[in-house]
Amino acid sequence: MARLIREEEVIEKVGGRFILSSMVQKRLRELMSGAQRLVESDSRDALQIIYQEIMEDKIALGAGEEAQEEAGVRAALRGGSRM
Repeated sequence: MARLIREEEVIEKVGGRFILSSMVQKRLRELMSGAQRLVESDSRDALQIIYQEIMEDKIALGAGEEAQEEAGVRAALRGGSRM
């Protein structure tokens, strides 16, 4: 049986909770739309599959997505909103 990946491990790898949230949302939409898993896993838990994909460097935010995420975090910290 595969080891359960802790959220804290993944947060540390990607560089923050907001980045992880964006990655999970995007990948979950892809999986729900029929995308294939990028890792071998016995798990049926989509979150664990996504965490494993991240930990094995199968998925990452692109440069444009990282810039958008940073802008959103800065706006949230200032109390503004990003549209």
